[in-house]
Amino acid sequence: MTHLVARLAIAALMLTATACGDPASDPDQPGGGSESYEGTWQLVEGHGPEGQIHLVAGYRVTMHIDGTSAGGTSACNSYGGDISIDGGSFTMRDGSMTGMACRPDVMETETAYLAALGAADGISRRDATLLLTGEGTELRFELMPPVPTADLIDTRWQLESLIHGPAEDSVVSSAAPADLLLKADGTLTGSTGCRELHGEWIERGDEILFSTFGADGKCPEALREQDGHVVEVLGDGFTAEVEGDRLTVFSRGGSGLSYRSEG
Repeated sequence: MTHLVARLAIAALMLTATACGDPASDPDQPGGGSESYEGTWQLVEGHGPEGQIHLVAGYRVTMHIDGTSAGGTSACNSYGGDISIDGGSFTMRDGSMTGMACRPDVMETETAYLAALGAADGISRRDATLLLTGEGTELRFELMPPVPTADLIDTRWQLESLIHGPAEDSVVSSAAPADLLLKADGTLTGSTGCRELHGEWIERGDEILFSTFGADGKCPEALREQDGHVVEVLGDGFTAEVEGDRLTVFSRGGSGLSYRSEG
């Protein structure tokens, strides 16, 4: 819950970059208008004023572009701001970000990324690759699929297992009965196995985030670890994968939950 509170407590961060690029002549081609860049992009490699950006497993760096705004995750925190795209030039300004603290290597990734983002003044796209460039700066992103909202909402999901750690090093353990239901009206109900969940959810890029989130009740000692894991994974925002009757959600730190649809 402390992570969620920190996420909602916005600390100002100014990210300003301006430049003149070579405008594209066709607005329907990549680079020809901000609509060409809309979607959620994940950083796959990059460098900038702080040097190489070392990506940490389970701590994604993303950028979601929607019209004249952009934001995402910077490994540890969430960030956002207004953008202007004119041909091949890129400007981000009036930025803000949350004030969470993560382990040192994750914070180093975040610092290097934000410095590079602040130095970026050019933008281009080729197919599913987005490139931000500037003096001594290059950020390469790949397009990510949207949240499978149609398959996710209005289905009651029964918890089957807990996923500990990033995918390549994860450990899976069985779970006590618990459920999750994200409704089309933007509300959440469910349980951790011992506490009742409630809240209001929003879709942002490829993530589900909560404008409000809470868990009511008490837990016996035997279920406290599961309770904490469920609250941490869901409450901090998550990505979702739906395959048939299975739902897998992952937190920004890489831990997750595996559900099966009821019925």
